[in-house]
Amino acid sequence: MKTSVQRLGLGVIWGAIAFAPAQASAQELSFGYQWQRFSLSVDDRGGFGDFDESLTAPLGLNFDVAIPIPANLDIVGQLDWSRWSESEVLFGTSFAAAANFTTFGGGIRWSSRASPSVTPFVQGLFGATRVTFGCDVAGFDCEDFLEEFLDQDTSATDLMYQIGAGVAIPVGGWSVVGQFDYRRFFAEDESVNSIRFVGGIRLGRR
Repeated sequence: MKTSVQRLGLGVIWGAIAFAPAQASAQELSFGYQWQRFSLSVDDRGGFGDFDESLTAPLGLNFDVAIPIPANLDIVGQLDWSRWSESEVLFGTSFAAAANFTTFGGGIRWSSRASPSVTPFVQGLFGATRVTFGCDVAGFDCEDFLEEFLDQDTSATDLMYQIGAGVAIPVGGWSVVGQFDYRRFFAEDESVNSIRFVGGIRLGRR
């Protein structure tokens, strides 16, 4: 059942993203910088106890396309990427780890267009996040060791939903956009959430 739901969800997501470019003449295009913070809570399933962890992905990019439909609504297709990395030297040995988070989704955005000087909006999306993890110890990759000897996956794709709000302020022929979102991931045996801030510009219809 979980596999069927994932396939259906991914099909809807890709359909929304594929449909968006076909309507380029009527759409809004947004792109900008993304900052994201993840929080992870793991239940005690193996005798090691519960634990909570968090990490910040300070490097990120966001791109979305919005196609207008009636009643101040838009169909939204979104693609974004974040990266976390950390390194240190301990007893003369270098350790480094990095994770990339690529999210794609589709959903609905409602915008208030009552004022020509500011456009607030709220939106909800359903999608998936692909996580890839890499590590290095003294110059050697350790992904194969994690997968073969510790049975730990170094990549995964999880469904997620996102709700958020923001504001677009017109500046000449484009708009400055600020946005805040909350995400919930459907990860196995884990409770994973994130918040993200997006700042960028928007081109197209106001």
